[in-house]
Amino acid sequence: MAYVDENLLPAERVVYRAHLHPIIYAGPFALALGAVALFAFAFMRGDLPVLMWAALPIIVIALVLALIQLIHSRSSEFAVTNRRVVIKTGVIRRHTLELLLPKVEGIGVDQTIIGRLLNLGTIVVIGTGGSKEEFAQIANPLEFRHQVQAQTADILEPEIAPRAPQNLAGPFCSKCGAQNPGEASFCFKCGTKLVTT
Repeated sequence: MAYVDENLLPAERVVYRAHLHPIIYAGPFALALGAVALFAFAFMRGDLPVLMWAALPIIVIALVLALIQLIHSRSSEFAVTNRRVVIKTGVIRRHTLELLLPKVEGIGVDQTIIGRLLNLGTIVVIGTGGSKEEFAQIANPLEFRHQVQAQTADILEPEIAPRAPQNLAGPFCSKCGAQNPGEASFCFKCGTKLVTT
């Protein structure tokens, strides 16, 4: 079970999950591609044993780096709930950030030109009091920021109830408790059919 799911508060639900961008595999892929090119060059020249032994360590290094990035990707969680921003990275050395939405002062997104083209970037979570946490190589960082802003707005701007008519001499709603005008058949606040006695 994921860290985020194990640490949800009562009545809390995950509304958005982000993940690391596949660009994290670019380095291992480039190394493996270089090793394959070296192997192909050796095959064409006829120096297969000599250059094959040169390509083999490069392939092993590429596989180890790819495995490290896979573990990094699988152990990183980025979630927005209806109450908090929850981020966890690392396996052996774990780093967590759990910030209540009203304590989020801002979410910054840093993107290079390549980042904008590939839809990846660094999110910067700024908490009240000036705390600043950066998380790099996040896929779709603008959507992460949008989700944090949307959930924060839902918490900070409570739903505005419609104004009650001034001549309230009628029945109370059995569902929401609002007093209604005498001639009302339905509650002005929640729409429940009123029971008149």
